[in-house]
Amino acid sequence: MCGRYVLRVVLKNFRRDFELGFDVDDSDVPMEVRPRFNVAPTHMVPVIRVVNGKRWLSLVRWGLIPHWAKEVKKPQINARGETIFEKPMFRDAARRRRCLILADGFYEWKRDANDKPLQAYFVARADGKPFAMGGIWETWISPDGEVVDTVAIVTTLANAEIAGIHDRMPVILDPRDYLAWIEADRVSVDNAKALIKPAPDGTLAPRPVSNRVNAVKNDDASNLNPFDPSASPPEPPRKSDPRQGDLF
Repeated sequence: MCGRYVLRVVLKNFRRDFELGFDVDDSDVPMEVRPRFNVAPTHMVPVIRVVNGKRWLSLVRWGLIPHWAKEVKKPQINARGETIFEKPMFRDAARRRRCLILADGFYEWKRDANDKPLQAYFVARADGKPFAMGGIWETWISPDGEVVDTVAIVTTLANAEIAGIHDRMPVILDPRDYLAWIEADRVSVDNAKALIKPAPDGTLAPRPVSNRVNAVKNDDASNLNPFDPSASPPEPPRKSDPRQGDLF
């Protein structure tokens, strides 16, 4: 799974840094947003998606709520790629509303033989480049009429670098496949399914980092400091309050 991630790139350079070969309207997103070192569920996060035939950079809430839900019970931060095209929770979004979630690293936690404490790992590309994770999004209307766009990260089986930490990982898309993922109207479900796969072995470089990241309030570069084995055992990472929605 993926429950925290990092986006350090300067957003105004997103076309260059993410190697986009197509136009995207960014007029809805402020370009001066600060780097984030602990993006967590319920936060507003930047995604690239297609709305009414046009590509947009948008801010959406992390934690998918299906459009048909009467109330918010448990927003889904991850969606297993093997079943998203069949499960009612994700089916409509997977077939019609796929997106790119911009990142340059994510966190995963490894447990010891006794299942604790949790050790945080930061996972980035070995070449240091940012990347886009596959996502699906929905528009949900609350009982009081509030319109909320939400997103989940699509996951797949872990590759060789991640398997020793966790058995799953986000779908990390090749830039050549970005359009095939987001342009659902022109890409068949079978072709989209083919993009749901682990990153090639050798692509990623995980390393243990400070367990400061366990606390959502810690959102600075110190989270990426090397792990200090002399530090006190960390508290397990806590989930964000789903009522909170920090602006990215």
